[in-house]
Amino acid sequence: MASGPRMRSGISCWLRVTSSGSCPASKSTTKGCAQVMAIDVCIPWRSQPERLPAFKRVKAWYEARGYNVITADSRKHETFNVAASRNLAVSKATSDVVIVADADTIPDETALSLAVRNPVGVVYPFDRYRYLTTESVGLPESEWVVEREYRQSVGGMVVATRSTYWSLGGQDERFARWGYEDNAFHLAASTLSTVSRIPGVVHAFGHEADRDLSPENPGRSRCQLYRFAEGKPDVMRELIPQR
Repeated sequence: MASGPRMRSGISCWLRVTSSGSCPASKSTTKGCAQVMAIDVCIPWRSQPERLPAFKRVKAWYEARGYNVITADSRKHETFNVAASRNLAVSKATSDVVIVADADTIPDETALSLAVRNPVGVVYPFDRYRYLTTESVGLPESEWVVEREYRQSVGGMVVATRSTYWSLGGQDERFARWGYEDNAFHLAASTLSTVSRIPGVVHAFGHEADRDLSPENPGRSRCQLYRFAEGKPDVMRELIPQR
């Protein structure tokens, strides 16, 4: 068994390794697996030199397993809007099931495979989100160093059918600055659809970011509206983007 990433504290981490007999997301067939269509992975992406190594590694991970990677940029001459970029990428997708994922995040292969085969509502194919050091992107997987870990994160990636994604309004592009769009989408999904998790670990390569959690970020106030609408389907339908 291969060893997993190392925690910064020095505690050894265990990473599940899937067997070579697992089914890829391509049209090829492996022993004991039914033939499956290629699944589109929708990634928000604006090219930046410091982010390229992680993006290339993530893209190669998906493509080696038969997934089709689609990228999209919100608007070339405006501040990067993650929600708009995700929506544009999903609008380009042709597979019924889509993976909406970040450009720096490596999935849990087993959990992701299970999610795309049973995409009921919105599925989070992980329950642990490990944020790696920036240097980890150039290291083999067994030497990745975990800077911090989150439980039950709503960021990183989701799996859903395209019809489910759009029934929730897609992601709310009014979250124009950093953050909160993932929280809003999760609240909409838990109110208007179903949300489930498959146990697993995702790994995100660290990078510099302008993470604005201050009250001056208008996304924080908008997210409060979503929290008010949680559990109230009629109110939530009025709040989510209309498509």
